Amino acid sequence: MKYSYSEIRIPEDMASEVLTLASRYYAKQNQGYKLSELIEAGAEVHIPPKLIELAVLEVQAKHQQELERQKKTNNPVKSF
Repeated sequence: MKYSYSEIRIPEDMASEVLTLASRYYAKQNQGYKLSELIEAGAEVHIPPKLIELAVLEVQAKHQQELERQKKTNNPVKSF
């Protein structure tokens, strides 16, 4: 016999844990903003879209440089 999800019963003591974990998955999946959302937020305080785009590029480059710096310090080259 095949069961549908709506027929499966989750014990009360597990429900809270299931919902907590599911909310973490949801938050992780939906982190961040679309560029259009940042542009819209910037428009509300009169920041032109081109400046938002420029700032995004600059912050991305900064984060990339930081990642590369961390890789170098975590994996030092051994000299002979």
